Amino acid sequence: MAMSEGEWNLVLKGWAKVESDPAGVGQAVLLRFFKDHPEGKSHFPKFEHLSLAELQTYAGVRTHGEAVVNLLTKMFSTRGKHASLLKPMAEEHCKTLKIPVKYFEMICEVIVKVMTESYPDFGPDGQAATRKALKIVCKDIAGYYESCESTR
Repeated sequence: MAMSEGEWNLVLKGWAKVESDPAGVGQAVLLRFFKDHPEGKSHFPKFEHLSLAELQTYAGVRTHGEAVVNLLTKMFSTRGKHASLLKPMAEEHCKTLKIPVKYFEMICEVIVKVMTESYPDFGPDGQAATRKALKIVCKDIAGYYESCESTR
């Protein structure tokens, strides 16, 4: 699933707003993820025993959200040539953290929801391009998981 230059331009245009506030947007994404998918909290040992109200002021949520946004910013800047950035994260999440791939897919959908709600000019074309870029990331994560799980 390749992306055109025009699609990457739409992704980067929309992502520029996210990139301008990585901690704030990252926090909003994680809080929305925990609200929409409360079972996902069990994969975050630092967060799993906190209520949604407590999570809103917990600095660790903001810090982790910022790390997610910053990694995606770096990956998007490569316009699909993100293997060297993605592989270490995917391997850690597979081998050490044991996060099921479905949670990456869920959080990617939450990212698009938060962007759509936060940025009125993030229209259908930008949403579709960003969804496509995130699907590529998830597909690549799944590929790393397959090789990771076959070595267990």
